[in-house]
Amino acid sequence: MKTIVISLNGVIDTHLYTNNFILNEENFITDKYSVAAGKGTNVARFLRLLSVPFELFVLIGEENGEKYIELLKKDNIDATIFQCHGKTRENISIHSSSTIETRLCEDSFVAEKDSCEKLFNKALNKASSGDIVVFCGRFPKGIDSDFITASL
Repeated sequence: MKTIVISLNGVIDTHLYTNNFILNEENFITDKYSVAAGKGTNVARFLRLLSVPFELFVLIGEENGEKYIELLKKDNIDATIFQCHGKTRENISIHSSSTIETRLCEDSFVAEKDSCEKLFNKALNKASSGDIVVFCGRFPKGIDSDFITASL
């Protein structure tokens, strides 16, 4: 038995750390790291920690997709990647001892229905009796729940 994890809205999360974040001021970064994320990727990361077998299927944009793929490899997460035109979302989180986390989130990714259909077909063809299929995250622009239901 394995878990099939489907994510149509991968994101690159970049975390910036500063000693004292002050709005409208120059703030200096003390540390920075980026991670491939999105609900589906985060679920897969957690399943791996629990030693639960999984297969991850992620849709991302071509424009900065290589960065996402490199970050997945850095975290030793295997995934089947589908790319479409456009840019994978990127979020920035600012961490400081003087404030709570501040997130700046892009919402520009537009998924292509053809790429989603290919991802669904590949993912569902991998599923066997007894497997669990997890559909994670919010719908990207260009995709709605009617499309998802018709595709499944």
